[in-house]
Amino acid sequence: MDMETISKTELAWLAGIIDGEGCIVAYWKNQSKNGTYRLEVGVSIINTDVLMIKEISRICAKNRIGFAYALNNPKPPRRKAMQIVIHGQGRTKKLLNAVMPYLITKKEQAEILLDLIHYRQSLGYIPTGCKRGRNDEEGNYTIVRDEKWIPLYENEKINSFIQQIKDLKKQQILPSETKRVANKELEILVKKI
Repeated sequence: MDMETISKTELAWLAGIIDGEGCIVAYWKNQSKNGTYRLEVGVSIINTDVLMIKEISRICAKNRIGFAYALNNPKPPRRKAMQIVIHGQGRTKKLLNAVMPYLITKKEQAEILLDLIHYRQSLGYIPTGCKRGRNDEEGNYTIVRDEKWIPLYENEKINSFIQQIKDLKKQQILPSETKRVANKELEILVKKI
């Protein structure tokens, strides 16, 4: 099975779900007490409609895009929800490339994330930790760092991509300045926080 086995209708539906219910993420995850970080990228969708999550999983499985589930079990009166997570550079890239022609509201975030993934993959292998070292004779961890080595989490270009995605999520509508006229396209004034 390849991407051609998935109809444009299925991909457009999935893009609509990502636009409305999805979250596109890129961040540094603290890996250990030693202060090492790993770049995390992905798309997650959380919803109380388990049939929606099931359909997303069917489309992803049909396209051989790996995913995982999580159960959100809040205290009442909030309802339980299921989350599907497509995580990792390869899986995220495959998913976003498949739905990109149909994305609208999260298209810019998706484009930036794809640029980030492409850039990260172009760098080849680089230790992702912010610190690297070894245990001494007494078992104490000692940081080893030569002058040439810059931890990946300090890479300005990667951090710029991450910040751009965050900034797109921080936009707020200015209700007092937004024109709302019936039967006309909504004119929204947006403020970046």
